[in-house]
Formats: sequence, C-alpha cells, structure tokens
Amino acid sequence: MKWIASLSNGETVLEEERNGDKSPWQSLLEFLVENPGVSITQMRLQHNDITAMCIPNASGYVQCGRMVASGVTSGNVVTKYFRGIGAIFGDTVFMIWISDDDKGLIYQSVESLEGLSSHAWRQALVSA
Repeated sequence: MKWIASLSNGETVLEEERNGDKSPWQSLLEFLVENPGVSITQMRLQHNDITAMCIPNASGYVQCGRMVASGVTSGNVVTKYFRGIGAIFGDTVFMIWISDDDKGLIYQSVESLEGLSSHAWRQALVSA
C-alpha cells in the first residue's frame, strides 16, 4: 500500500521506502516547506487493485494509520491495520481508510483535524 501525492508544479510523488531518519511523508512535508509555491493538489492511496482518492484542491491533506477492532461485544475480537488519507477543510478532515490486508476493506470517516494534526499538511501552516 502506498500514497501518491499530486503537486501544483505538475510533479507526482510516490511513497517510497524510508530514506534515513525521515519517513516519505516527512520528506514530502520538508519539500513543501522549502518550496512555498508548491502545494499538494490531490492525494491517492493504492492497495492492490484499489485506488482511493481524496477530494482535490483541499486546504491540506493527511496520511496516517490506525488499528481498528471489531467483534468486541461478541468476544471474537479481530484487529486490523488501516491506512488512511484525508482532505482538510477548515478543522474537518474527510478520511478514506483501506485495510492493510488482502481484503482491502474500505471505510470513510469525518474527523476533527485536532486529532490528526501531527500527520497533516496545510498550505496555511506552511505559509505562516
């Protein structure tokens, strides 16, 4: 599974393996800080034959992961790891999540930016 970011300068950035101490996302955020005229215009998440896309031209984007547990009330607890990408509008993030297994389960959520801010990039934050 990997994220793909389309940039305002026409470049497309693919999530690659970690290079040194920085994650690919941290490297992209650093590039955006160093190039204030460039912004993310679209985020996609690919897993096997699934491609999920965020709302384009948002004020910012998020990528992160989370564990989700199901079957808690029945006692048959199953946990799955999901990767997510999200489009930021104001203090709200519209997320798309895909499970990191062969099933590729998908769900959407609407979340507060406050809980995801450490994983976020916003043009307003970069320009300030």
